[in-house]
Amino acid sequence: MCCQYAALCCCFLNISRSFWYAVEDAYLCFDDSLEVLAVNAAAQSLFGYTAGELIGRNAGDLIRPVADGGEKEMIDNLFSYSDWKSAKADWRDVNVTTKDGSTLRVAVTSVNSSSNGVSVATALFRLISDDGEVVTMG
Repeated sequence: MCCQYAALCCCFLNISRSFWYAVEDAYLCFDDSLEVLAVNAAAQSLFGYTAGELIGRNAGDLIRPVADGGEKEMIDNLFSYSDWKSAKADWRDVNVTTKDGSTLRVAVTSVNSSSNGVSVATALFRLISDDGEVVTMG
């Protein structure tokens, strides 16, 4: 099932499946109910879960706004862009919760696509260093 949804996400986003799995940035693909549909290896490393543990989880349980009370705005932002050019210009700070309960500060941007009633968003995550710089995972 993971490969099926990864293919769907890649199709929507016009990227190759080999890119999806090889890229150093962490990607999560989820639907409009925030159910995680597909992940890449970097996302497994970031969150500390296997793909099987991440698939089906609610992305809202993994991604939290930095400021209290900002959940709705954060979710709205995850579905606000339909092209990578716009999305890559708008990185937002969020916290992610890892399997061991740690909280990491990351930057996230995302793109959404819809086709035949199916709506998905793919979020790209990058760590934020102690000095506030956004860095790739690799």
